[in-house]
Amino acid sequence: MPRCRRALLSAMASIPAWTALSRPALGRADPSDSGAGTGGTDRVPQSEWNAFRRRYMTPEGRVVDSAKAGISHSEGQSYAMLLAVHMEDRAAFDLAWDWARLHLRRRGDRLMTWRWSPHTRPHVADPNNASDGDLLAAWALARAAALWRDSSYREQARHIARDLLRHCTVEWNNRLLLLPGAQGFRFHDRVVINLSYYSWSALRVLARILPSPAWARLEADGLGLLEEARFGRFALPPDWLELDARGAMRPAPGWPPRFSWDAVRIPLHLVWAGRGSEATLLRVERFWSAHQRREGTPAWADLETGGLAPYPGHAGLRAVARASRHALGLPAGPQEAVADATDYYGAALVLLSRMAAVDAAPVLAGSAPPPGIEAASEGAAASAASWRGQGEPAAPGGLPHPLPLGLRVGPPRWTPHAP
Repeated sequence: MPRCRRALLSAMASIPAWTALSRPALGRADPSDSGAGTGGTDRVPQSEWNAFRRRYMTPEGRVVDSAKAGISHSEGQSYAMLLAVHMEDRAAFDLAWDWARLHLRRRGDRLMTWRWSPHTRPHVADPNNASDGDLLAAWALARAAALWRDSSYREQARHIARDLLRHCTVEWNNRLLLLPGAQGFRFHDRVVINLSYYSWSALRVLARILPSPAWARLEADGLGLLEEARFGRFALPPDWLELDARGAMRPAPGWPPRFSWDAVRIPLHLVWAGRGSEATLLRVERFWSAHQRREGTPAWADLETGGLAPYPGHAGLRAVARASRHALGLPAGPQEAVADATDYYGAALVLLSRMAAVDAAPVLAGSAPPPGIEAASEGAAASAASWRGQGEPAAPGGLPHPLPLGLRVGPPRWTPHAP
């Protein structure tokens, strides 16, 4: 194992098992409602959450992607669940989660299909999942269990976490990787991943509710990849990354070689986890600041040609950039609003960026644990007991279940987010 990975794993293992949720993650009870103590990072206002629900959620709880013909994604359902917990809106949380369980449930596991369309029969044409939607849904369920003291949410989070390890992780060149989906991303000579699918905060929480060394490995190896994935004159990570049989990496063929609509979530997740000094965050913010124009920051950068988008990024990108600047201690500028977004994805990033900044504020100040970590005692003990009760032998590397083999080889089904 490389020396830097050993050091990172050792450092992470020394972090204490925090005993409570960070209060800013709990929504209305938090004094940061007025911005006090958060350096201006106000929590999501009720009016903004109401606007998001009114524009993008149906009465049944389906989150509608307005830029893609009204389809829905597991990603969108998980975003709504996270925001609903933050707002202490249990009715909205249950609506979003119940709709996902009813319409996105895969056969044979607890993961969700990634796409649902109201225009096709059947509504789900591709049974594959998207691991970011599953990861964030499990995190939202864990937070809901702690907030509303409902163990059924935690049990559902455990099921998702277990199946993520079973179906969406792969050992590759002495690294444990999070696959974007259970199928179509692992080939005999290469693997395709998406670094914006890694939520460092979510990985930490799932490590508490379903103990396994795999979570720390996913975090350490993912952060290591993020540090190495520097491409083009801007030294930025791509939306999609390919690793060959020797571990060499490049922007994945099949997608534009860009830092774009997917990769914009990389700084969001770093901010959320309180990683305000991360080198990748610094590089991204430097790129955004250096190329700020009168009409706004370019929507994307081509990592091969160095070209920039001829149009500005949407409100979601601006919101992530603001949260990044704040985390770095720089002047942040005005808050974006749901009304500034032209579609669901931009609006979701506007609200998630505000939620991330509130969650991370006490972490950056050194006064609180990473956001969303529930009490370790009951959750960790119960989940460890559940593993023992299942009698499943640990696979090499400490995984609670053997890594997936024989994944279907085929072209990736995802397309990058577009304006």
